[in-house]
Amino acid sequence: MRPRDVIRGAALLSGVYDLEPLRHTYVGDQLGLTAAEAARNSPIRHVEAGAPPLIVARGDNETAAFAQQHRQFVSALTEVGTSVTDLVVPDRNHFDLPLGIGDPLTSLGNAVLAQLGLLSPPGHPGAGN
Repeated sequence: MRPRDVIRGAALLSGVYDLEPLRHTYVGDQLGLTAAEAARNSPIRHVEAGAPPLIVARGDNETAAFAQQHRQFVSALTEVGTSVTDLVVPDRNHFDLPLGIGDPLTSLGNAVLAQLGLLSPPGHPGAGN
């Protein structure tokens, strides 16, 4: 059974979706990351049709590089027909973004709980729980 056969959705938070730029930084130096390893382990290089619905989120207090990778990954997923909830959460960064993950009053929490089927549609019993 392949992972796509059992994964029904995922939330990706402040991801690094292309490792190639890291090869040219102190992080890449420390890791000894090769071009082949960067390509093999970069999610953006493995986007294909058939992925489950995804929440791709980042804080708006991220670096330009995080923002660019986020936009490129969302675009690549959308191009192959993946259902993507694209979130840029105000006043958050990659350290504090997860703090609202279970709170239905936050955009991230609401999206995650809805994806899990834990929110009822407005006007139905249990709405807002």
